[in-house]
Amino acid sequence: MKINWKRVVIAGIWSEFLLFAIYIPARMYAGWAGILAMLGSMFLGGLWVARKVEARFLLHGVLVGIFAGVVFYVLLFAVILFWPKTDIGALSDDIFATVTKILGAAIGGYVGGKLRKKALA
Repeated sequence: MKINWKRVVIAGIWSEFLLFAIYIPARMYAGWAGILAMLGSMFLGGLWVARKVEARFLLHGVLVGIFAGVVFYVLLFAVILFWPKTDIGALSDDIFATVTKILGAAIGGYVGGKLRKKALA
């Protein structure tokens, strides 16, 4: 079975922008709720990508999380490039956040795979 790169890329971009819409307000008002927002948005991306693939659900979820991390770093470097005086200390991502993204998307892919197998049975 092939990897459905189109769905991985779309889910990664969608999950990252959903994360920006949820994470920043959640982080401002509730601190650790930002981590839950990160897990939730990546879970939805992994779940969405697993809906149409036939196999390798967990791998597809992991790839969504990795691609979402890449999208974040591209956006971060664009901010640094175009607005060099911007304080990115609050925006900078670390290894924990990237692993959280990958974990959330992987769980979404796994659950999506289980639901797909159950629906086909």
